[in-house]
Amino acid sequence: MLKLRVGVLEQHNIVRHGLFKHLSGQSVLCLSEFFNFADMLEALEQNQLDVLMIGHLMDRDPVHLVRNLITRYPNLKILVLLNRPDPVIASQLQAVGAHGVMAKTQSLPDYADALRSLARGERYAMLSDGQASMEKPSNDD
Repeated sequence: MLKLRVGVLEQHNIVRHGLFKHLSGQSVLCLSEFFNFADMLEALEQNQLDVLMIGHLMDRDPVHLVRNLITRYPNLKILVLLNRPDPVIASQLQAVGAHGVMAKTQSLPDYADALRSLARGERYAMLSDGQASMEKPSNDD
């Protein structure tokens, strides 16, 4: 089985390192950490990522960023990590092409579950009650 190449873009060191440390135990994942946007773009240009997990970016609008990344890298799967559950923002992110949206308040095993869902071609959505929904996208996506 091929490894899923996952990048973690997050400006908070503790969150980025914690995700990296937790997910590195998953044998089917190959992980990269990115503190800044430039390093992440370089990895995308070199086709080094299958999935990008986007966390806190102080100076970027996540909806605009997801829209631009999907346009430029149509095969990239994007999983956005929100600080807390926010159904309005989650729905906006999915409307512009995010393949998954999670809250950082979710349990650690949920992160690996979300990545496995994306690898299977499913979308991962956090529901307003904090639970997850995984579904195959319709053919009109």
